[in-house]
Amino acid sequence: ALEELNSVDIKENKNVRNIFIKALDDKHWSLREKTIEKFNNYTGADEDVIRAKIKTLASTDPRSYVRAGAINALATYKGDYVEIF
Repeated sequence: ALEELNSVDIKENKNVRNIFIKALDDKHWSLREKTIEKFNNYTGADEDVIRAKIKTLASTDPRSYVRAGAINALATYKGDYVEIF
C-alpha cells in the first residue's frame, strides 16, 4: 500500500499528505524512516508542521536510522538546523 501512496503527489493531495504526516509518528521505525524520505526537499502545504516533526525526529527518535534520515531531510531544506548537527 505504501508503494501506491508513493506514486501520489503529496503536494496536490491533502488526504495522502495527512497520511504521510501521521506516518511520521508511527510506532514502526522503518515506516517513519521511509516517510521522512518522501519529505526531502518538500515545500508546500503543511511545510511548517512537517519540518517541525522531522526536526523532532532528528533529535529524539530512539532509532538511529530514523534520526539519520531526519537529519538528511533537514539538510535538503533552507534553514538553520545547526543545533541538531
